[in-house]
Amino acid sequence: MKPMIHKHHVIEFKHGERIRTNTLVEYTIEEHAKEHKRLWKLGGHWKDKLAYKGLSGLIGKEEMLREIHKHNGEDRMGCKHTGDMSRFAHWKGKKMSPEHRLNISKAGIGRKQTDHQKQMMREARQREYVITDPKGHTFNIINLLEFARTHKLDQGNLTKVAQKKLKQHKGYLVSYNINNENL
Repeated sequence: MKPMIHKHHVIEFKHGERIRTNTLVEYTIEEHAKEHKRLWKLGGHWKDKLAYKGLSGLIGKEEMLREIHKHNGEDRMGCKHTGDMSRFAHWKGKKMSPEHRLNISKAGIGRKQTDHQKQMMREARQREYVITDPKGHTFNIINLLEFARTHKLDQGNLTKVAQKKLKQHKGYLVSYNINNENL
């Protein structure tokens, strides 16, 4: 029976940095495990240690996933970070200095929105809502954020009511105005 072959990217170390090249080498599973063990001893990178232990059968899939989540800043399995906030996962539970917060704010200034984002914002601004308050009064509005602020409500929860993700928010019912041509 022919042994299973793995394709492995050659890894180089330059100035203490682990660099994955585009050069591929074929290894058996045992050779692949030995190569990652060698790289782990050479560079001390956690990915090589994990690959070595997984390929050699020292740890199972569940333990590998737990280690990956741990090293990616996730404190439990199944925890997912969305969007750009994943780069701040290591700050979880820590207070940022005002200077650091300002630097993060400055980093976002000047970023261009995609055409899709611009189109979605245009549509959201023109969307009409029908809101019924707890007393039964009905309002036709366009600016949901302004309505929420005026009535001390949460705009995000009102949107979820309109999307049918929540049944109501503090007694308020919200739906999209289907007579609006912009929808």
